[in-house]
Amino acid sequence: MAHDGTDGWTGGRMLGRAVLGLPLDAAAFALVGYALFNTVRNLGYPIWYLDTDYHQAWGGPTMAGVWTVHAFGWLLCLAVLLYWPVRWLARGQAALDRRLS
Repeated sequence: MAHDGTDGWTGGRMLGRAVLGLPLDAAAFALVGYALFNTVRNLGYPIWYLDTDYHQAWGGPTMAGVWTVHAFGWLLCLAVLLYWPVRWLARGQAALDRRLS
C-alpha cells in the first residue's frame, strides 16, 4: 500500500515509469553492455588475439605483458570512468521510482 492508501504500482504508474524512465534505462543498458563487452574482451585478451601479431601491442612483446596491461588497464577504467555514471543513472532511476510510487 502506498502512503495515500492506494495500491502502489497501478497500470498508469507502470506505464509512466516505462515511458519516463526510458532514457535512463537505455543509457544504463548501453553503458553496462559496453562495460560487459569490453570486460570480456580485455580480460580474455589471450583468447581473442593469440593468433595475431601482439608483439607491438601495449605491454608487448610478450602475451603476458599484453594481457596484464589490457586487463588491469580496463579494470582501472571500470573503477574510474564508470563508477560515477552508473551511480548517477541508478539514482535517477530510484528518484523516478520514488516519485511515481
